[in-house]
Amino acid sequence: MGANVYLESVASYGYKTGTSTLGIIQEIPGRTGKRIAIRAFGFMAGGTVDNLYFMQSLGTTVLAAAVLEGGSILNIGSGEPGPGTNSLATGDNICVVQDDGVYHFSKVIRATSVITLCTVVTGACAIGQKLYDLGVYDDTGHIQYALTTVSVLAKEALDGGIFYGAEKGSPMRIEQLAAATGSEAIRYITVDYINK
Repeated sequence: MGANVYLESVASYGYKTGTSTLGIIQEIPGRTGKRIAIRAFGFMAGGTVDNLYFMQSLGTTVLAAAVLEGGSILNIGSGEPGPGTNSLATGDNICVVQDDGVYHFSKVIRATSVITLCTVVTGACAIGQKLYDLGVYDDTGHIQYALTTVSVLAKEALDGGIFYGAEKGSPMRIEQLAAATGSEAIRYITVDYINK
């Protein structure tokens, strides 16, 4: 195999397990000018056959007002980030880029142009900072991967990437729903950040 000429950097995420009431979530921050490529992963289904959801950005907008560190209110003005048929709504997931470059993930409660975050920002966000709409796991546009065998490691790997983020800079969220036995697990995820 030849080297991936588009490869900029690599990140890996470690072992996580679920419970019978709590699934597994892995948030993967974007990087400016780079696109996420899921290079390899290993997941284990819980007590029943289930699915993984690789949640890509469904749309973007920018902040219409600055937010201070510790703030929980984002103003997006008239900049609806979701696709026309799937507007941002209560319970959706978003990711906003803070001034320090950190990608901050949160669920939201929405009222017109104002979004209330369930998790406050850890840094300031200036007017014009990008906000990504990640929606919910079963929205159209996300990648679903079936785990077909219970208690057996499902693994995939492909030089150059299996799945890709929506665009350069956009984050991704991986979700595996809770299983009755709580034995589901993320063993590993390897992410290439590529300049393509």
